[in-house]
Amino acid sequence: MSLGDAGTDSSSSIGERDLSSLVPGAPDDEGHAPKGEHALHQPWTFWYDVADQSGGGGKKADWGASLKKLLEFNSVEQFWGMLNNITRPSNLPMKSDYHLFRFGIKPEWEDPQNRAGGKWLWEMKSAPADVIDQGWLHTLLFLIGEQFSDEGEVLGAVVSLRKGNRSRMALWTRSSSQRDVLMRVGSEWRKALPVSNAVKIGFYSHAQTMKSSARELQPLFTV
Repeated sequence: MSLGDAGTDSSSSIGERDLSSLVPGAPDDEGHAPKGEHALHQPWTFWYDVADQSGGGGKKADWGASLKKLLEFNSVEQFWGMLNNITRPSNLPMKSDYHLFRFGIKPEWEDPQNRAGGKWLWEMKSAPADVIDQGWLHTLLFLIGEQFSDEGEVLGAVVSLRKGNRSRMALWTRSSSQRDVLMRVGSEWRKALPVSNAVKIGFYSHAQTMKSSARELQPLFTV
């Protein structure tokens, strides 16, 4: 499977695009899929954010202001309708991110369901566009298809475009201390990614990420 042709559109209007009009029938307040569509195991929310591109740097405290909810969905039809109407991740502007999280969870460390968790991090570095797009698509399919053995442990995923070979993809987890569970999740995600055996994917708790700079961070474990 591949991303739809509409994914090649300019990314400048992503934040303003009304996906709810292009992909009608959002889940109701309890997350139920529209009648007649193929329901997912549970509903999901797709988010987008982009940092200030003016060169001013932007303060970390301002990050939440740029976060935009693009769509809530709970059916196979809505998922592909969304994917066919957004820009491929490899074509996003620098300093921007896509997030897919379970319904009711915000892609923030401060969310109560994320607070005690962590993330598996794939540092994509100089990965070509097709590898980035394929990796993100496989990650999305793994999430909405509940393909992880410990499905309740996985809360969402993020793909981040950055300059200087710093682009990355992350899988967020509910906990950061259940090593056996987390290693199982990490190993399953790694198998879904288009990476060579030489690539290492590391796990970091949100607590250590908040306290240390990127250069100081060391993974708790790797797969």
